[in-house]
Order: sequence, then C-alpha cells, then structure tokens
Amino acid sequence: MKESFIPQLALFGCSGQRLFVALTVGLLLNLALSLPAVAQQNLTMFFRAQIVYPNGSSTYISSDGSAYRCSVVNFVPVVVNNGTPSSPAYNVTISYQMPPGLIIKSIGRLYGRSISYNPTTGVVTLSPISVMPSSFTNDPQSGDPIGIEFYMPSGNAPLTFTGSVSSFPADPTPGDNSGTLTIYPYSPTADLRTTLAGPTSATVGQTVTYTHTTTNNGPEPAFNVQPTLTLTPRPAAGTVTLPTGATYDAATGVVVFPSTQQQNPSGVVNNTISFPMPNAPLTVTGTVGSCDRTDLNALNNNAATTTTAQPLPVELARFEATAQGGDAVLSWTTASELDNDRFEIERSFDAHSFERVGSERGQGSSTRPTDYRFTDAGAGRQGYPLVYYRLRQVDGDGQASWSPVRVVKFTSLSKATVGLYPNPAPGRTTLDLTGLPAGAYQVRILDLTGREVGMYELEGAGKHSLSVEGLLPGAYVVRVVGPAGNLALSLVRD
Repeated sequence: MKESFIPQLALFGCSGQRLFVALTVGLLLNLALSLPAVAQQNLTMFFRAQIVYPNGSSTYISSDGSAYRCSVVNFVPVVVNNGTPSSPAYNVTISYQMPPGLIIKSIGRLYGRSISYNPTTGVVTLSPISVMPSSFTNDPQSGDPIGIEFYMPSGNAPLTFTGSVSSFPADPTPGDNSGTLTIYPYSPTADLRTTLAGPTSATVGQTVTYTHTTTNNGPEPAFNVQPTLTLTPRPAAGTVTLPTGATYDAATGVVVFPSTQQQNPSGVVNNTISFPMPNAPLTVTGTVGSCDRTDLNALNNNAATTTTAQPLPVELARFEATAQGGDAVLSWTTASELDNDRFEIERSFDAHSFERVGSERGQGSSTRPTDYRFTDAGAGRQGYPLVYYRLRQVDGDGQASWSPVRVVKFTSLSKATVGLYPNPAPGRTTLDLTGLPAGAYQVRILDLTGREVGMYELEGAGKHSLSVEGLLPGAYVVRVVGPAGNLALSLVRD
C-alpha cells in the first residue's frame, strides 16, 4: 500500500463519514496500480494510532511510539482486501487484543458492523464479514476500519496492541494478515503553580471573595488538572457562592473546582468563590493536582492565605422609638462597642431626607451592654403624623454606619373619627370622613419612602371610595389634612 493512503485512516476518530469516502477513494486510487494481476484475495492489516489533544492538534504513529500519560489516543487499525477484482474474501474474521482496563472515550465501526471492547480481558470483538470485495470493485466495503478512542493510563507499563485476520479460503499471502503496535507512556514536563488572592482582613458577616489561580509554567501540557480549596473554619452549607460546575462539602470545608482536561504551557485558569466572613480568623488553602507528570517545582502546587476577622464596630441589640405626648423618645442598647465615638440621631418627616437633631457620646470600646436614651422634644407638634428616626454610628476614625429606621406616630385627631376599610384593600377601599366636620380635606397616599402615589381633595362628613388598583402590593400611609387637623392612617394593598 502506498503511504498516501495511510493518513486518511486517522480521519475515523474525527468523522466516520469522511473516512467512508477516504477509504473508498484511497483504496481505488492508491492500490490499483500496485497489485499483481494474479486473481487472488489479499487481506492486509494496517495499524496506526492518533494521539489527540483537546486543542485539536494530533500526532500519528504507525509503529512503536509514545504518548503523554492521560492524553487521548485513537487506535485506528484497518483491514483491506487488496486482491484482484474477481477475488473477494469470504468469512473474514478479525480480532484485536488491546490492554485491559482502558478507559474508553468512544468506539465505532463503519457499515453497521458490530464492535465491543471487554475491559477485563482487553479483547475487541467484531462481527465476521461474510464477503469482503476487492478494492478494485469500487465497493467501499472492501475495507473494515475501526476507531477506538481511550485515555492513556498514568502507569509505567507500555501498551501493546495486536491483531489478526483470517478468511476462507485462506489468504495465499498471510504475511500481512496481522499487526502489532506498542505505545510507551510518557510523563509530560509541567510546572503547575497555585496562587490565592483574597482580603487580609474583613468585618464579621462581610462578603469575602477569593480567587484560586492555576498556571502551567512548564514546557509541556498537564492533563486532568484538578484545583481545590479548603476553608477553615468551614462555612455553612448554602452560604458559599461557587462557579459553574464546582462543589462544596460543608462537612470537610473542601471546594472542588471543575477539572481542566489539558492545560497547556502558559495556560491560566481562575476560579472564584465568595461567602460571609465568619467570626474567627479564616484560612484558605489552595492545591492543584493532575495526572502523572514531571513537575519542575512541586512546592508551588499549594498556597494558603489567612483573613483576620474584624468585629463589628457596634453590635446594636435594640432600637425603639415611641411617642410620649408631643415628644419622640428614642432608646437603644448596644451589646458591645469597638472604637465607637458617638451616635448621631437623625430625623425625617418624609422617610427620605434626614437631618441631625442630636448626639449621644459612645463608650469607645466596651464588651458590656450599654443603654442609651434621647428625647426629641416637640417632634409631634411639627404638623406631621409620622416622624422617622435613625441612628448614625460614627467610629473614632470617622467611618459611619446607619441603623434601621424607626417610625413614631403622632395624631392630632382621634382615629375613631376616620375609618379606612377594607384594609388590607384588594382593589378599592372606603375612606370614612363622617366623623370630621364639613370642609375640604387634602388626602395624600404616600409609600414608605415618602413618595406621593395618590392625591385627592375630599369633603368631610362623608364617605369616599378610593381606587388602589394602580398601587403595588405593600404598605402605604394615607395622610388627611384639613380644618380639623392632621391624621395619618396605615393602608395595606393586597
């Protein structure tokens, strides 16, 4: 067989359809002129293997050769009847022996013929071919190519492949009825390096983010690269945000990232996770492993970083605001304080714009509970039924944080004089002003940010239907202002 036919055999691992065409054309064009004119069958077995890389490149061997451990190998033998046109081969029986225990990626045979691999014995079983015509008949079934893709093992033992073919009547030239091929495992020279990036300190409860970077600084690729992280102490299950394909075991604190089948020289892979900072120093340890390789510097396969937990400046245990006559009384308790300079009391009449109305000196640093109290005198006489308060906590270095907002309700009218029903309201509600004296009243509907979402001019001493269909579900304030004073009512839109 001429050498120009052989490269076409390797196409089987990539596309059976292309091999089908290549086999037919190759057999006819490359063998027709090279065979003797004697009428006889001539079964020939060719061995070849294709070393396939994930990036699409490949290396071919047709005799003994080597392959990277853990790389993909495509074993592509073929049997061809090179006999004269009038000499088909009958009852063609083909057998192959491969090493046992191979991890098969794919296996195939053309023309609907069956094929299987026994991982225990290494035997490849193929169904017999009743008639194999000569390649001179333009019949594509004059050959029997197969393709078996497998992963090169990580051990040291060479892989030997053998095969034979027989027929009836017997082949008059049996010297080419068998084949053998040996592949020797080769450890790539790589240098996998792990680095970690993350904060050196973080406040308890703050979201912390860490990036695990794997780089191959070696001259050759590394296969089945597996990066992992170990978190100490272990975050609770469901609190760790992972990249797609990664897993986290809360029992061990181990994060396993997706493996990379092949990481080429200078290749970089980043994996990022995030979770709330625990109330303790946090150690993150990164590692990377791969299939058998010669690592130029195994010491840089691991990396670790520690994040110091910074306690919250102030742990606010309680914050309340109530109306006492025309005054607003605020009280709060801290469970502990760290470098707390002061509390600034801020007030708003619309839940949006706040102003400072007072200050209370903090305890600096303290691990004991501390009670605070502040009175905003006359807050209820400002003409606003709802007054909003919050605390601005200021550290010694000027850093500030805010507490939740509390609402104090003042009324200059008795709520018994005004009704709002149904409440919660599904679509419409009735505002009952029959308890108010006659006169024009301005009715405004506000959301909890103080934004006006509805406004009406209504008469006292009557009932009025209000549409709330255009409001989003949630809580609102209905403010009634008129000759009899100001009143605020709560409204819930279902």
